[in-house]
Amino acid sequence: MVTVLGNADINGKVNGEVAVILGCANLGPEAEINGELIVIGGRIQRYPDSKSRGQEVVIPFLPEVMTDAFEDIPRFVSDCILLARPISPNVKITLYIAGIFMVFYLLLAILFPRQLERSRKAIEERPFNAFLAGILVLACFIPFTIILLITVVGILLLPVADIALIAIAIFGKAVAFFFVGRQIARAIRTSFLEHPIFSILIGGCVVFALYMIPFFGLFLWMIMSILGLGAVCLAIGESISEWKAARQAAMPTYPSGSSVAAQSSYEGSAPQETT
Repeated sequence: MVTVLGNADINGKVNGEVAVILGCANLGPEAEINGELIVIGGRIQRYPDSKSRGQEVVIPFLPEVMTDAFEDIPRFVSDCILLARPISPNVKITLYIAGIFMVFYLLLAILFPRQLERSRKAIEERPFNAFLAGILVLACFIPFTIILLITVVGILLLPVADIALIAIAIFGKAVAFFFVGRQIARAIRTSFLEHPIFSILIGGCVVFALYMIPFFGLFLWMIMSILGLGAVCLAIGESISEWKAARQAAMPTYPSGSSVAAQSSYEGSAPQETT
């Protein structure tokens, strides 16, 4: 009996060897193994009444946290992938990842409050444009990647483009949480909760809870991701436009008649040919 990337739940008689790779062997009260029990990258959990008549070999070459993650793989497939939801209360690793991202979003709120506010206004004032911009960015990124792969120099730039898109997408999720939290704070008329940190915390908790709803969770995750991505792209475009306008305003300007006067004076001072 061999189990890979999962747990082996045994509560009966097994005539032969049992091998569990990257998982745990769970022996019930009626488990009876008439052979060797080998566990690689996991551990043995047993009831006192369980019996193992052969040699037991445990090789825990992975940390306990990673072992727990491998234990959640079958549960992740059944509770998250098959039910189309990013987070499941029954899969601990999804809760851990959600908590890590929440801390990262709060860190972004501390470091980039003005950029978050600008992007949030893009969702609030132009939600359709933000959603459409997110779809266009994702749609254009695929042919853009193909073009980079065709060119030799573009292959070197492909990792940079991927990292930039991922960074914008992560920042966009923080913006989307900020928008949801700000709307909730305004609805309950609590001004101090409108701060980016509190708004992201409230919005993130609400959205993460909605992510747990089967089939609706994945749909909401896609909507929030596209909306946040488009809002950040719109904010970047507005920043570039403002920078160009400020640069043009800072350039020295001349009166409309000054160039004509300068030209006429130059022509008048030019030496005349003598005969």
